Amino acid sequence: KLEKVALVKKRFFSPSPKVDSLILKIKFFSKIPPLNQRKKFFNFLKRSFLFPKKTLISNLAQAYPQKNLKKIFKDLNFSLKIRAHQLKLKDFLTLFKILESRA
Repeated sequence: KLEKVALVKKRFFSPSPKVDSLILKIKFFSKIPPLNQRKKFFNFLKRSFLFPKKTLISNLAQAYPQKNLKKIFKDLNFSLKIRAHQLKLKDFLTLFKILESRA
C-alpha cells in the first residue's frame, strides 16, 4: 500500500527539475516473501523493471531460461508482450514463487 507523505516543490532542488516530487511511504502486506527470500524477491522486481520499455520476458530472460518463461507466462495467461508496470503485486508474487520453485 502506498501512502503520500509529502509534496516537495521543484524549487527545493538544485538544479530545479521540471516537476514537483512526492515522498511515498510503502507499506508491505504479509504476502511479501519471508525474510530469507525477500532479497531475492526485490532483486527479481529490480530485474523486472530494469528496462521499462522492454517486455517483462526480455528483462527476466537474463536470469531465467526463456523457454521456461514462455511456458509460465502461458500458464498464467500473461501476454508475452506484457511490461512490468502492467502487473500487480500479486502477479509478481505468483510469478516469483513459480520461478523459484523451478530454479
